[in-house]
Amino acid sequence: MRRVVLLIIVVLFLQANLLASEKEWYDKANQLYQSKNYTQALEVIDKGLIELGKSKRLVYFKYMILMEIKRYENALTAVNEGIKTLGYDSDLYAWKFKILFKQQKYQQALDVILKSDQLSKKKRPWPFLFAADVYLKLNNKEAAFVYLNKAVDRGFISYKDLFSEEAEFSELYKGLEHDPRFKKLVDKINTKIGIGKSAKNFTVELINGEQFTLSKAKGKVIMVDFWATWCPPCRKEIPQIKQYYEKFKTRGFEIIGISLDSKKEVLKEFVDKENVPWKIAFSGSGWQDETAKRYGVNSIPSYWLIDRKGVLRHFNLRKEELKAAIAALLTEK
Repeated sequence: MRRVVLLIIVVLFLQANLLASEKEWYDKANQLYQSKNYTQALEVIDKGLIELGKSKRLVYFKYMILMEIKRYENALTAVNEGIKTLGYDSDLYAWKFKILFKQQKYQQALDVILKSDQLSKKKRPWPFLFAADVYLKLNNKEAAFVYLNKAVDRGFISYKDLFSEEAEFSELYKGLEHDPRFKKLVDKINTKIGIGKSAKNFTVELINGEQFTLSKAKGKVIMVDFWATWCPPCRKEIPQIKQYYEKFKTRGFEIIGISLDSKKEVLKEFVDKENVPWKIAFSGSGWQDETAKRYGVNSIPSYWLIDRKGVLRHFNLRKEELKAAIAALLTEK
């Protein structure tokens, strides 16, 4: 989901790719944070930032702690200092948006996220989704739909994630799925991704060294699952997906997981530990994975259901809705 892309606040992310000196400061602060000594943790982070001069991850950690203890003005100062030191960064602007939104400074939040879009060389859908959040909060559905359509034009496809329990602003979208304008938006997305048409073919290398080609799997119902070990919602849904796999695998159901991880050993360790029984592909390219790009995936987990004839029938269903769709496809010849 988009919040995973933009606003994951997890220790695993903070630990990734730290430089040696940066890691020392992070580890010191993290020990204090884990024991809930927030004030001391913040002091350590500040000392680290002074010594290092700049560190996005320490700024992120500081922001995370300040948001957790609801010191929003201090969090805003920390992010502004980060922007001043590090220059333009889409994450920093997204964090600033979140703070202003929390403070109910909606016009300022809107200005910040649209400025971020202007400054960014990569034109992504997320700023427009944040703008839609603001307008829904202001009960201006007309403007919200303008920005939702702009987001779709930029590549946003995971519309069901707007209503997910994990979605930060899901309350704003309640009931919106019944609006005729939203139904037109969904039709637009379905046409864009090719619902009802032959699924885009691909060949991927599995972590066991074998290859999988989608077109060679005709005759089975296939679920293509884009995911990663570092994605909390992906990990959370694995037990339920396992249940569906065990229930339907003897009837011609197969899953191909396309991992967006960057380290194969981390992926293999996770797959072995969790006993993931289906096929797992790995390219090491992360978000630049060719299959993910071919399918326009920009948020995870992302589930694509393909029928026995190789036609893409469903996208991003969840829980009982996903289970029912698999069962229905398996009854088709």
